[in-house]
Amino acid sequence: MKKNLTCARAWRVGALLLAIVSVLSVCSCSRVPSLTPNAQGGYVNEKTDVVYYPAPDCYEAKYYLVEEAVAINDGVQFYAVEGVEAEKWLYSPDFGILLYAEGEMLPTIDELQPTQISVKVDDGGIMKTVSDISDATKITEILDAYKNGETLEYPGKKANYKFDLKIYSEQYSWIVYNLMFVQYAEDLTVNVKGEDGEVTLVNYGKNFIYNRAEDRFVAIGDELQQYIDEYYRNADAE
Repeated sequence: MKKNLTCARAWRVGALLLAIVSVLSVCSCSRVPSLTPNAQGGYVNEKTDVVYYPAPDCYEAKYYLVEEAVAINDGVQFYAVEGVEAEKWLYSPDFGILLYAEGEMLPTIDELQPTQISVKVDDGGIMKTVSDISDATKITEILDAYKNGETLEYPGKKANYKFDLKIYSEQYSWIVYNLMFVQYAEDLTVNVKGEDGEVTLVNYGKNFIYNRAEDRFVAIGDELQQYIDEYYRNADAE
């Protein structure tokens, strides 16, 4: 009887060790690969050796796959971006970081060929849509005013309203390009020195577009005013 108990105990220990080995094997295989910084400012996937670079803050993913993280860096989890090859674009929704693989092109605002501008406002912690602009002529007018306008120093003073401009593209359907529309209660005036040294007070109006990533602050006139006015008229009527 003693021999049988010893054999049974040995069998249970052996089975337990086998189970532990199996669990460790599964954990090892399913562990999320790390992204390791390199000397060129990129991040190397330890499993695939793919090198990723962070996009400027004005870029984000439109959609991402939430099933499971595909990479991690210093506790920050990255997910595959929906609508494009999984290993080429990664996104961290918690920190708004978009990574693109070496060899991939990060399009400029022109190369995006935008097909829609969605104007959004934070209303008590809830993002509400002010307007979805899809008219090609109007999109061109708004973006031309931004791209061709004079870059001013961001004044940092409190704005009357701030709106997010989310720019979408059919050609790069997985990317969202972000700008901010800033409106002040009073016109912004700036002393500008001319080539002759004479200082002139220039009035740039109330409406501006700001790109945090590029630190561009540009007066755009009334290109977006009709959408803002319509939104608040409707809000007051409710």
